Amino acid sequence: MKKLSSETISLIHHVELHKSGWFDTAIRNIIKSVFGINKNQAIDLKTLCLELSHLLSRKIDNSTVEKQIEKLLQNKEVIKVADDKLQLSQKEFESFVDAVNRQVEVENKAKEKFELLCLEFLIEDKIDGLWKRFNEKLLIPMIKEIGARTIEIIGGKQILRIDDFKQFHDFLEQYSESRDNVKIVISNFLDFSDECVKNYVFRLLNSYFFLEASNLNDNTLNKIYKLSQGQQVVKVFIDTNFLLTILNLHDNPSNDATFLFLELLSEVKNRINVKFYIFPRTIEEFQNLIRRYKKYIESIRPTLQYAKAIEKSEEFSGVIRKYFQKCSELNSMISPDEYFEPYLTNATVILRSKGVELQNEQLDNYVTDQRVIDDMHDQVEFRFEAFKKTFDYRKLNKKERELEKDKIWNKFEHDCIIWHATKDKRPTFIDSPRDVKNWIITLDFRFIYYDRYKQKIGKGSKVSICLHPNEFISMLQFWVPRTEKFEKAIFGNFKLPFLFKDFDLESQKISMSILKALSLYDESKELSNETISEILANNALREKIKPSQSVEENAEFLKAEVFKKLEESKAALEKERQKGDELKGQNAELKNELDEVKVKLASISEKVEGISDQKLKSIEEKLSVIQQNKIFALKAEKEIKKKEIEQIKNRIDDFTELKARAEKEYEESISKILFKIGAFFSGKRSYEELKNKIHIKYYDVEKLKKLENEHSTLTKEYEKSTKTEIDNGKTVIICENKNSILFNKLKFDKLYFFPENNSASVFIKTVSNPQFFGIRDRDFLMDDEINELEEKYSNYIILRYYCFENYLYHPDNLKGLVLDFDYEEYVAHIKNERTKHRDTILRKVDSSRKGYQEFRDVNTNASIKRNNEVQPLIDDLDSNEIDRILKVLSLKDYFNKSIVQTYNLTPDKLVNTDWFKEQIALLLGKINAGVHGP
Repeated sequence: MKKLSSETISLIHHVELHKSGWFDTAIRNIIKSVFGINKNQAIDLKTLCLELSHLLSRKIDNSTVEKQIEKLLQNKEVIKVADDKLQLSQKEFESFVDAVNRQVEVENKAKEKFELLCLEFLIEDKIDGLWKRFNEKLLIPMIKEIGARTIEIIGGKQILRIDDFKQFHDFLEQYSESRDNVKIVISNFLDFSDECVKNYVFRLLNSYFFLEASNLNDNTLNKIYKLSQGQQVVKVFIDTNFLLTILNLHDNPSNDATFLFLELLSEVKNRINVKFYIFPRTIEEFQNLIRRYKKYIESIRPTLQYAKAIEKSEEFSGVIRKYFQKCSELNSMISPDEYFEPYLTNATVILRSKGVELQNEQLDNYVTDQRVIDDMHDQVEFRFEAFKKTFDYRKLNKKERELEKDKIWNKFEHDCIIWHATKDKRPTFIDSPRDVKNWIITLDFRFIYYDRYKQKIGKGSKVSICLHPNEFISMLQFWVPRTEKFEKAIFGNFKLPFLFKDFDLESQKISMSILKALSLYDESKELSNETISEILANNALREKIKPSQSVEENAEFLKAEVFKKLEESKAALEKERQKGDELKGQNAELKNELDEVKVKLASISEKVEGISDQKLKSIEEKLSVIQQNKIFALKAEKEIKKKEIEQIKNRIDDFTELKARAEKEYEESISKILFKIGAFFSGKRSYEELKNKIHIKYYDVEKLKKLENEHSTLTKEYEKSTKTEIDNGKTVIICENKNSILFNKLKFDKLYFFPENNSASVFIKTVSNPQFFGIRDRDFLMDDEINELEEKYSNYIILRYYCFENYLYHPDNLKGLVLDFDYEEYVAHIKNERTKHRDTILRKVDSSRKGYQEFRDVNTNASIKRNNEVQPLIDDLDSNEIDRILKVLSLKDYFNKSIVQTYNLTPDKLVNTDWFKEQIALLLGKINAGVHGP
């Protein structure tokens, strides 16, 4: 049996740890530790990344952290609080505190045992610092050498003994006079029947696993580099959106990943040389894009005030936002000519200054290449079909829809051509990502999806052509060695209990997996250490460039692919049916294919539905936090009122004695005979005048009256202070009667939808109980009124369609449930109902709106001013867009549901679709501690 080199062992650990997902779990646990160490203070993502970088003595990129935060949010281990900050859930923080205590206990007990053994065997020698040297010079180096095989020592197996290690004997040589005693101390300490010692060594093994999973050491990388036979040169063809980012012309979510990728290039330049190239065709596309933006800005003639107002608006493209940001920074408007002209007249000069060379190769021959033509037709149809299912498509007229298809064609033509041109530069067969010299870098996920699709259906190589900067980062980081500082941070930092929490069992599992791999390569007679290292390096790089899209993106993309396959299968089946009975066998085969696709689609729909459930759960948690904050604020407000009442009462009491003295003098004065005679002639007025005259002499009567009025008002407010009338341990959302039944079918754990008779009751109860939330039907409310109400009352939500049923019977909701759903026919049916009942609906508008509680008294704080111009409602009803029609048309009152009954759909089924849950999530998500949006 051959002995594997330390570099090969390191590579095996790296590959197996990544395959198992161990590294991702470790990162999540360290993230939780950052919150715990900071006593669970709420922090934002940027601060979190800085804290992690400091803790681990290495730069941590935002994308890595964001990916793991998303998982922690899904698992409810981390929650979002105000201002997009994050913190551990209370349960997880308590778990952290407990883990810290156990961590300290493990270390202290191990150290205590070691020191007791020293006292027993080394009393005369008094060797100081032996515990520290034992860890740094023997135990940790030994674990780093054998890795997972440490478990064989811990498990008491006799396969490996500490006497077998050269480090052990080298360590003992330092203590020539006490050598035997030191040996006895260490041998007695490493008694793995002692759970304390076992746990201590396990924690060091987990630290080693984290090191190996993150980056390889310099020696291992040097060996792989040597096998590569010199520096690897990689040509990367850049796409238009990547070009916009490196020229700082684009405000794009992927900008951070792009700049981190560029920064990383300098760290790996001695091992891998990345050179950027651009096709003339990409420059042409870039310049055409620049001209369009230049022309647009010239047409709107923006002022500086306008630029500052919209520099961060999501309504504008990233290029235009960047232009406005630049104007805002300079506090002066830059002419579009001055800003854009250099990129139109001196593009190649600017590109070379950014390290991008021109790949001076015309690609006109690809325009007529049959492969490109076939892909163009397939992809344009696929993308247009996907676009047809969106709300944006339904807003367009027939001519605009045709133009949209042309736009898709023109945009995709560039991508398709450079994809095929790059593919043709690659070898026909590729066994390893290390053999690839030509890549495309892009920020366009549609382009990446196309590449994934081509790899999936293609023969031979499955190595992607298009990579996002995040994937390039992952691949290049393979060549970045871990630093000694990083190793010390991990092995020396026992403030990271979550690195080890619940890992004992997981570590044993992954150790078994690594041992199996070690054994497999150990026993291979045919493969040399060098060959094994090459195989492992290839496997590692394949892991690095696996698609990195989120679960939701992948699920939606896969679902779109299956929808496409479904349509193709249906079309093919219909075509075959028309051919006659002689092709019955083929019909059966195609029908089976169609059935398989339907089953697959149902399965994927379940996965996507799971994602919608996660969103609802996340919002549920957020509402619970908001409600608790509101209850706390109300209690605080109530306490303040109570103190104010007490203070005013004390001030009123200060007048009591003076008032009593005034009353006494008044009684004495009116009892005198002369006053009675005078009063007989002047009447009651003389009594009042005398009383005022005497009281004013003793105290400020007006001031006392003012204090008494304040006391009365505050006392009433205090007595009226909100009390929780519905207390079942859940967050309460008040809604209209029947709606509550269906809302509660969403099976929230912490939300309870409480029924009220009508929208007026919902409004009154919500406004008077700010710790509750309220949700009502839209009815005939208009957009500006809804915005005003939701801005005024942070706990009040209004449906975006006329009534709850409009969500249930919305065509997009049925589309997700019925595979053979005829969308256009269904929309036409709704429009016919609109036409039939139009006059009846419009007759009700004015009288209905007069009855809304929200408009009852414009002089009170609990109302808003009614908009008397109802033309927008009429325009929505007469619109050709289904989403505008459903603002005014009630599918509860004016809709023949027989068309729905043909699909055998019940309300229970309709409330449990991913589309419906997504809409409810959007509505409830508008509640954000007082912040609303349209």
